Amino acid sequence: MKRKRFPVLYALQQFRKRWILLLLPLINALVRFDLPGLITSLIAEAAVILVLAGGSVLVWQNAWWQLEENALTVATGIWWHQEVTLRPEDLACVEVYRSPLQRLLGAARVNLYYAHQKGSVMLYLPWGDAQPLADALMAPPAPDSRIYRPKGLDRVGLAAVSSNLFAGIWLVILTRQQTAQVLDELAFVDRQQLEQAALSQLELVEEYAALFLPAGLAWLLTGVMLFWIWALAASALHTARFSVAGDGQRIRTRSGVLTLVTRTVDLSCVTAVDLSQSPAARITRCYPVYLRAGSFAGKDVPICIYRVGREHYLNALIPDCPLWTKMGVAPLKDRSIPAFLARPGFCGGLCLVLYLVSRWALPQVSWALGLLGLVCALWGFFQLEGFFREGINFLARDRILVRYVKGFTHHRVMVVTPQAGYLLYQTPYNLPYGRCNLRICLPAGQRLRVRSIHREAVARGFQSERQ
Repeated sequence: MKRKRFPVLYALQQFRKRWILLLLPLINALVRFDLPGLITSLIAEAAVILVLAGGSVLVWQNAWWQLEENALTVATGIWWHQEVTLRPEDLACVEVYRSPLQRLLGAARVNLYYAHQKGSVMLYLPWGDAQPLADALMAPPAPDSRIYRPKGLDRVGLAAVSSNLFAGIWLVILTRQQTAQVLDELAFVDRQQLEQAALSQLELVEEYAALFLPAGLAWLLTGVMLFWIWALAASALHTARFSVAGDGQRIRTRSGVLTLVTRTVDLSCVTAVDLSQSPAARITRCYPVYLRAGSFAGKDVPICIYRVGREHYLNALIPDCPLWTKMGVAPLKDRSIPAFLARPGFCGGLCLVLYLVSRWALPQVSWALGLLGLVCALWGFFQLEGFFREGINFLARDRILVRYVKGFTHHRVMVVTPQAGYLLYQTPYNLPYGRCNLRICLPAGQRLRVRSIHREAVARGFQSERQ
């Protein structure tokens, strides 16, 4: 195959990588803060834009790619010319990503994730070349592979978005009421007299706080809720029309409505399989399963939805993956409670103190502090579950089942790579009791942490694995 050039999106990507240089002329305008300085800065800004655009076009003209004998060669750079050759055995995952703008321009982004090192290679290609290149570097599953389409996944996502939408609307109404109350009170306040007296009397400063703080907290919580709604809506669109096919050697997933994503993962490069049990997943009893392969983290779209009694779906995709193995309750003797409850306990205690103070000084903000205290209490409840259940099981050679709690989510992770790094470290609190914390570092840089486990039992498990 002859050498091919990248589409114009490659030049736009090069321009976007250096956008920070556009801020340099604005510094002069902020320092001088006058009309001649502003005109000079605008001229310099136009000059920087022209230079960056010309450099991006020059880089685009000198970049090319070539696929020959199942090996991809990518050449980039002008003064520092670089050629990278990638073969199928060097890759763990091939992803074809099409945003609405790329679909409009007839292009696609191809992400190539390394199998044995960190990092990835990102290419912008025409749509007619993107999918054939992905299939050449990593063949799709066999045509007779079973295709799985979870029927309730889209409905669960939309229901979650709708329920949070009502909460967001309630917060917006409450925020408007708080703001209107502040404006009404300001109409009867002598602002000049209040500002002069506030310098000498702390009580009037508290009146200022009592006047503006409730509306400020309401707007803050509203912003957080609206951001959450946006994230859930984007996640629902991203996971819509989801389908997965596998033949025991490779897995291919397709998902998305506005943005289309197609991924092919080589199962021989899988480093970990993560079954995530978030609060929403526990309510619906649908647990997403995520793959980590090489430098591919795979945190946005799961490969399948696990339900109790339907293990055959996961077995068909990933053979010999006993994620549902019962681990029981970990030995609790001399286990460190502060290792699990220190952070939520500190945050909850601080919220409780602030709540009691607000009941006396600023009753208007007590509801917000009470809400934060409730969140801290839930956080402590999930960490208490980790106190009883966090642990590690050695299933077979190069297969370790890890269970831990992070935030509000309970993870069951099967580590399936011999290239993972294991770090045992002890603190002054667990050293006298023969316990330690275990940190597992996967090849792609992801880290898992199990707290307050028996050091000798873990050391014996690793020693038996080496034998």
